[in-house]
Amino acid sequence: MGEKKILIVDDESSVRLMMIQILKSEEYQIDVAENGRQAIDLIGKKSYDLIVTDYCMPEMDGLKLMMAIKARYPDLPVLFVTGTESICDRLKEEGAAFLLKPFKIFELKNKIENMLTIIPRPDLDY
Repeated sequence: MGEKKILIVDDESSVRLMMIQILKSEEYQIDVAENGRQAIDLIGKKSYDLIVTDYCMPEMDGLKLMMAIKARYPDLPVLFVTGTESICDRLKEEGAAFLLKPFKIFELKNKIENMLTIIPRPDLDY
């Protein structure tokens, strides 16, 4: 099956670096984007198994990013990591998976592992 490919989308470099360190220890292949527009560009060029995104970002928030992803790749799972508790109800309404910051390392690892094993991903050619 090979390494799972994860795209981390967050406007805060410290959060991106922290998630890279956590997830590389799990032997995932990691790419990063600073905002939703960069993420859309990367997703158009490379196949991913999971998108991990912040909600509050400049240019394009995480919800708009998820809608753009789902319009083109409806089976691509998206995990929100957000410090904005007030948006959690909206994410639930959209059926989105999320973790509230601050989260524990094992929570992030477990959520990602579950999302990658529960949602089967056919090999997509894009």
